[in-house]
Amino acid sequence: MAQFDVFDTPVLTLRQQFPYMAVLQSDRLQKASERIVAPLVPAEGSKLPKGLLNIPVMIEEGLGKREYLLLLMAMTTVSADALSRPVASIAHARDTITRSLELLLLR
Repeated sequence: MAQFDVFDTPVLTLRQQFPYMAVLQSDRLQKASERIVAPLVPAEGSKLPKGLLNIPVMIEEGLGKREYLLLLMAMTTVSADALSRPVASIAHARDTITRSLELLLLR
C-alpha cells in the first residue's frame, strides 16, 4: 500500500457518509501496523468549503471521474490489515496535500 492510495472505508456504518479513505502516511513506514488516513466525501452536494483543509481531488469511478473532498481535519488511524486493496490513487494531488499538511501541522 502506497502513500495516497485510496481504499473503501473499512467501517461499514461509515461508508455511506465517507465512501473512501486515503493513506497519508509516508511509504517509509510500511512496517507500522497502523496507517494515518483521511476520509473522502463526494464534493457534489457537500456544504464543506473547498480549500486547504478540504482538498478537492478527482477519483476515477466506472467510466468517468468524480470529485471528492479529502478531509484533513478528520485524519485518523486504521489498522493496515483493515485496508484490503486500493481502488484508486490521489497521488496526482501530492503537492497540494503535502502543502496543506505542512501548513496544518508545521507552521
